[in-house]
Amino acid sequence: MTADKSISLYNNQLPVAFQGICNLIKETIELQLPEAKGKIWHAHPVWFLDENPIVGYSIQKKGVRLMFWSGADFDETFLNVRGVKFKDASVFYNHLNEIEINDLNRCLNKSRIIQWDYKNIVKRKGKLVLLNTSFTSNNVRTCPRGHKYVKRSDCDSCPKCEALLKPDSGFLSQISAPARRALNNIGITTLEQLAECSENYISNLHGIGKSALKTLNQCLQDSGKSFNKL
Repeated sequence: MTADKSISLYNNQLPVAFQGICNLIKETIELQLPEAKGKIWHAHPVWFLDENPIVGYSIQKKGVRLMFWSGADFDETFLNVRGVKFKDASVFYNHLNEIEINDLNRCLNKSRIIQWDYKNIVKRKGKLVLLNTSFTSNNVRTCPRGHKYVKRSDCDSCPKCEALLKPDSGFLSQISAPARRALNNIGITTLEQLAECSENYISNLHGIGKSALKTLNQCLQDSGKSFNKL
């Protein structure tokens, strides 16, 4: 799962009363929908599965609005604000203790299975079509620590374990879990060790993408170092 850094920036600029709510929602989405991609879309944080909007939140007069794009078919009474034209359903939060994590997790799991095709709504001139999703029980895995997670790929890394292992600071905290694993697999844990490697060598490691390589270059530059040119 990837989440644009702009979502964290969005949360950090909110009134203090709403920051805790949005941070908890963001963290829960990222843990329960590891395959989803989050970004700021139409000025609000939204997560997508295969480019189809699934869940997002926004700040409105009534509080923090958490919306599921296909939530009207989730059969969840706590999603008590229903869309007029489409299949969305929402709930408003004003206090952190109003959030029931079990309810939120249940809806996030349903959002994989029940999806209306918003991605092609313009192409279909406003008509929504129910998607036949590829989600099956085989996508649900359990790691040795007992965490349940979803993966469609052959990668068996647990996103919840990865989140627990993520450093709080340093250059490794600024790159994705696959990129951290790639460096850890070859014993690189410091910028001094990284500077001993060539950029070409690091770029060819499985898990190192363009974004990670750009971040690593910046971290080296900020510390007065660079990749080995030899």
